[in-house]
Amino acid sequence: LIAMFQVCSAESIEAFATIQEQRGAQTAHHVWKDSLHCQHYRSHSDEYEQHCIDFVLRRSDGDSPTKASVSMSALELCSEPQSALPVASS
Repeated sequence: LIAMFQVCSAESIEAFATIQEQRGAQTAHHVWKDSLHCQHYRSHSDEYEQHCIDFVLRRSDGDSPTKASVSMSALELCSEPQSALPVASS
């Protein structure tokens, strides 16, 4: 059942990041070895949210959003109750 939750492999994500870096894009990487792809927020919500906030702040043009406003937006986007998310079984 775990395989059906694997959206894309870590290798394909790394390859995509490498291509973006070769094109001059700035990328950031973080690896969580104890959670499945698309399940990282469930296992590491505080740290994942901070990475998302940092990403938005690094890429904002002109008027930088405050950390609080970005954090609130991230919380609004993630307002789906966790009980509604699928749970991987091993």
